[in-house]
Amino acid sequence: ELWGWGSPCVAGFEGVGVFRCAAGMFVSSPVCLPADVETEELPTVAWKVEVTEPPAGATDAWRAEVIEAIREVAAARSQCDPSDVRLSSTERTSQTRRLQGGDWWVASNVAVQLLIVARDEALLQQMKQRLAPPAGEDLRSRLEKKGLPGPEAVEAREPEVNAATVVEKRPHVLPAPTVQVVGLSSSAPQLRVEFEVVTA
Repeated sequence: ELWGWGSPCVAGFEGVGVFRCAAGMFVSSPVCLPADVETEELPTVAWKVEVTEPPAGATDAWRAEVIEAIREVAAARSQCDPSDVRLSSTERTSQTRRLQGGDWWVASNVAVQLLIVARDEALLQQMKQRLAPPAGEDLRSRLEKKGLPGPEAVEAREPEVNAATVVEKRPHVLPAPTVQVVGLSSSAPQLRVEFEVVTA
């Protein structure tokens, strides 16, 4: 079976895709999709971000907010549908550090790996460029808006383009038409306006 231990999907859904790993990172993972949905294979971009929790410590709620903030940063930077930013894995490690005052504290790191679906070639190239710059300031800004402390440190890996993965197929959506006013005349008590609809 695709999942290796039987499909964990609820009734009406099927598990599609497989787990693939390369260079210590998941480059493909299965997902649950409606049984009657049409699927296609598209490339994904793997992006791994590791954050160090603040010295004051962190709660599970804070870590959940960090994961969601990282997803928001990825969607905003790559300008893709937020539903195409998928959580691939999370990992938590700890290490002992010395503060400037001489005290010791246990620094916990949370590594978050995302798989971002590239629906077309232009979007794929855009992701590679926009995910590359440091993500620390973007992440701290989003946490501050929620009234949460920022991480002690943030390290983001270079995005990596992976082989195709199975995703839900979506219909091609045409850009919204532009409505332009091309004529305006008045003859009391009437006002006549002429419009032209421009489509891409």
